[in-house]
Amino acid sequence: MASVDIGNDQPDISYINSMDQTVDFLQIKRGNPHLDNTKLYVVGIAYKAQLNRLNFQILGVYQKIQNNISTDYYLENDKLVSSFRSDMDVEHWNAALDLSYRFSDNLRAKFNARYYHTIIPGEYNPKTGNYGDDTVEETLRYASVMNTGEEQLRLVYDGPKQGSLTIHLQRHYIEPF
Repeated sequence: MASVDIGNDQPDISYINSMDQTVDFLQIKRGNPHLDNTKLYVVGIAYKAQLNRLNFQILGVYQKIQNNISTDYYLENDKLVSSFRSDMDVEHWNAALDLSYRFSDNLRAKFNARYYHTIIPGEYNPKTGNYGDDTVEETLRYASVMNTGEEQLRLVYDGPKQGSLTIHLQRHYIEPF
């Protein structure tokens, strides 16, 4: 059996709006009105057979996603902006092998093997896990990081929040970082 599928997808209306939504004093959510429609291409082939006591199935699938919509984070005026981008393509390769053998009516053996491979073009940075040509300029700062504690959280946020940390800078820094 073989199949070829072609499809498309449009970005959600909340992804393509041009308004800023302030989440808190550090974060902004922003749509991107320039997102492209996603195009999907899938080609697959499968074969299964039974040879006496042996059953097997082989499957191979290739999928290409053009203009893949993904979340994009960047800094703007000391705030973290969460937006969207559609300028990357993604390719997936999948292969599968399933075998089963009937030794008797009461004893059977089964073997499954799977292979998955995903390709995202662009320069991969193994330190950050990001793709693209972004560069990071690091400046050494000295600080201590501590658990905020429930009492401090009640004073500042009117109740405990999950996993809060407090960072104390150990010097006065004039330049933003």
